[in-house]
Formats: sequence, structure tokens, C-alpha cells
Amino acid sequence: MIAKKKIKHLEIILKVSERCNINCTYCYVFNLGNEISINSKPIISHNTIKDLRAFFEQASQEYDIETIQVDFHGGEPLMMGREKFENACNEFISGSYNKTKLNLACQTNAILIDNEWIDIFSKYNVSVGISIDGPKHINDKYRLDRKGRSTYEGTVRGLVMLQEAWNAGRLIDQPGILCVANPSVKGAEIYRHFVDVLKCKKFDFLIPDESHDTCANPDGLSDFYCSVIDEFFSDADQDVYVRYFFTHMQSMISSEFSPVMGLSKSGSDTIALTVSSEGDIYVDDTLRATNDPIFTPIGNILNLTLSETIASWQMQKYMTVNNQLPTACTDCIWKKVCGGGRHIQRYSKADDFKRESVFCPSIRKIMSRAASHLIESGISEDIIMKNLGIK
Repeated sequence: MIAKKKIKHLEIILKVSERCNINCTYCYVFNLGNEISINSKPIISHNTIKDLRAFFEQASQEYDIETIQVDFHGGEPLMMGREKFENACNEFISGSYNKTKLNLACQTNAILIDNEWIDIFSKYNVSVGISIDGPKHINDKYRLDRKGRSTYEGTVRGLVMLQEAWNAGRLIDQPGILCVANPSVKGAEIYRHFVDVLKCKKFDFLIPDESHDTCANPDGLSDFYCSVIDEFFSDADQDVYVRYFFTHMQSMISSEFSPVMGLSKSGSDTIALTVSSEGDIYVDDTLRATNDPIFTPIGNILNLTLSETIASWQMQKYMTVNNQLPTACTDCIWKKVCGGGRHIQRYSKADDFKRESVFCPSIRKIMSRAASHLIESGISEDIIMKNLGIK
């Protein structure tokens, strides 16, 4: 018997709602020139949910998949409504996936959160992430509702309800915050707000989804992250977890580095796909902002298998880019950590995906600052250099 090819992690960004109740100016779904969501069904149908369950069942027959993760995404996923959301959860957990573990997650602005939503998250073990960009004066610079009003209070109210549910043992995971890094502010202020005001111990700072064609301030990112790193290492609270830092620091201190979706690049055993409300399959969701042909439908889950999806020209190109280091990165000491940057950061219309990350100067400074702090904390410089492949 021929052993099935192993996939460690299959992640689906599932567009259950192609509409949103707020209007973030940096949103790659609605405000960066791509109209796929606007031209799609506002809410996913249950038939499409059933088709995706069948897609997973077929995939688990084709491959030895360790984990399948479904990320309820949007738009704003809670605009799907409680009944349809719960029906979707029930459909997914009823599938037959051999020995594959199924994880359900949801990324929300939390404005619609109430006790009934929390009951659903509790019942189906849904991990919940909250999108907020810091204190009110920073958050509301880019994250306003459709009438130009603040979203800060509504998001914090929902976050507090989720935290209370977590503390009461009702949620499977501690609710975490996802914050888009803002090069125009000091990250330390946002760090302290999350820890001291919002009482959050688990959060992440996302590098903006910018390309060489769109990024106006590639150097400013280092000031944001370096001030956060300094604050993180000076914080007496050892329970704070910042995913971006832990991911990259792990690669400096351990040879057993495991990629993290959304931060490190996908490998052949770590696959991320986007599924629209119509059931169409795409590559990495952030690439819609490029309006490049790579973000055209691979096919539909109704009549496509995972193996056919992986064999598509879009996925083959995506994986080729993933495995090719840009020429400019060849002699960089951080190439093992950075890998040239995520696809969106490498893109330009003139050079396709052949360039190094648009944030390369900032990433070099960020990694250098992190390494310095590790050495100051007692990690041997030789260990770091060995895991970076320098000696």
C-alpha cells in the first residue's frame, strides 16, 4: 500500500459574509480596488457549506492531513447570522475526515458579539480573534463604521464579553487581538494599551498587506516594531504572547521551527486557500489586492479536489514563488527567518513576485533588535548564528 502524502496543516479562509458593518480604509477586501467580494453573494449558502464539507472529506481520503482549520472570515463573519453560523459549524463537525483534527476559528470586529454568539462559540469550540488597532485615537484613524463613527467602544465591549467568557471557562481559547501595524505611531503605546487597559495577554501585530506598488513608508515599520520589542522584553509579565515575535524568535533559537499561517510562508505541507461565498477557490487571500491573474478562481469546491487544486497553475506559481529566494536576499543573514517576505510584500506589476519584501529595510532592523534582546537575555550568540545558517 502506497502511503498517502502528508499535509500538516490545511487552512481555509472561508468568506461566510462578503459584506462588512465597518469600513476600514486599509481593507484589502473592499478598499484596494478589487471587486470580487462586492460581486459575490453577500452570505454563503448552506449548500456551499455542505460542498466544502465534502471537499474536506475527499481531501482526507487523498492525503494524510494532520489538521484542517476553517477560519470564518469576511467582511464581517457575524453578519452571517447566528442560525446560519451554527448550522455551518454543525455541518463541519459532522464530517468524516479519518484521523484529521478539525479546528474552527473566527476573526471578527466583535461589534455584534452578545451572549448568544458566545454560546455558539462555546458549543462548537470556536477560537475567536478580535480586530482592533490600539487606543481609540489610533484605532479610529482607519477603523470607522460606514457613517464615519468610532468602532472602538463597540469592539472593546465585545472583547470584554469574550474575555469574561474565557475566564468563566466557556471558550476553548483565550480571545486574542489582531492589530495592523501602523508605521506612523509607536508600537509601545499600543502594546501597553492591550496589556494594561484591555487586559489582553495574547495578540499579534500584522505587517500591512502592501506591495512595491502601494507602500508609501517602507522604512517606518521598523520604528513601530522595535518599540514594541523593547517594551515586550522590558515587561515583567511573562505571560504575554505576541505571535509575530515568538514565531521569528523561535527560528533563531531552535532548529525545530514550525511555520505559522499568516506570518511565515506556506510550505508543501502547510497549505492556505481562500473560499468565497460562491464556493470559488483562490490562493492566499491577501493577493486579491494585487489584481494579478494569480488571484483568479482555481475552480469551485463543488467539482474540484484538493489534489486538482494543488496542481492548478495558480497554486503551482504560488509555491514556486514560495520556494525561490529573491536574488537580493541571497547574502542576507536573515533569509532563513524572513524568506524574502510574504508574496504580497514581494509583488510589483513590473517584476511580478521576484523582488524582496518591500519592507526589507525594516525587517532587517526588527530581526536585529530581536536578536540583540535574545542575546541580552542569555541566549548564546552561537546558537542564534547556527540556526540562522551562518555557521
